[in-house]
Amino acid sequence: MRAILTAIEGAELKTRLQQITDATWRAEHPERAETLGGHGGPPLHQRLADALMKLVHGNIGGTFGKPTVIVVVDAETLEANITGTGPGSGPVPLVDVADMSDRSDLYTAIRSTKNGILNFGRSRRLASPLQRLAVTVRDHGRCAYPGCDTSHERCQVHHINDFDHGGQTNLTDLALLCSAHHSHLHTNQLQLVRNHNHEWAVVAEQQLQDTG
Repeated sequence: MRAILTAIEGAELKTRLQQITDATWRAEHPERAETLGGHGGPPLHQRLADALMKLVHGNIGGTFGKPTVIVVVDAETLEANITGTGPGSGPVPLVDVADMSDRSDLYTAIRSTKNGILNFGRSRRLASPLQRLAVTVRDHGRCAYPGCDTSHERCQVHHINDFDHGGQTNLTDLALLCSAHHSHLHTNQLQLVRNHNHEWAVVAEQQLQDTG
């Protein structure tokens, strides 16, 4: 089956299906509810397909709110529109961005290579709402631990370098982690790092100290 949806409609559908897969997993595996799959269960594409059929048949347990949709706009694209030769020039017309920002059911994130406003250094410990939004966009709305599909709504913003040991509350030093993997990292003295493909990986803290 193929369908053509707008970007926003597609995001709403995908978010709702993810909500259903999460609820189904928690109901079927209460002892492993925090992992939300990714550990020997059906692959994500199959769970999403099952969720779609539940949605079609109305066989959905639990109560779901409206899906959270985040619209990401590159600041460079906005600048291209502003400096364009005609109204609405560039790949994303400014009027469309304004319309999206005015919708109360959408979150609009402007992504830029200049992240100064997203960095607090040691001046605060907890991530700001804007930082959490930015981390959610960057980490694709799920736990950063490799293989984990836990939704951002059930994740914490984790300091990659422990704040109590000099870590900073900057975007590059934050990541989404579910409760289970947050505890797993601390208990086993592991740390998240970016590999050469800019993907999250897990290494032993001692290994980082030896190479640092």
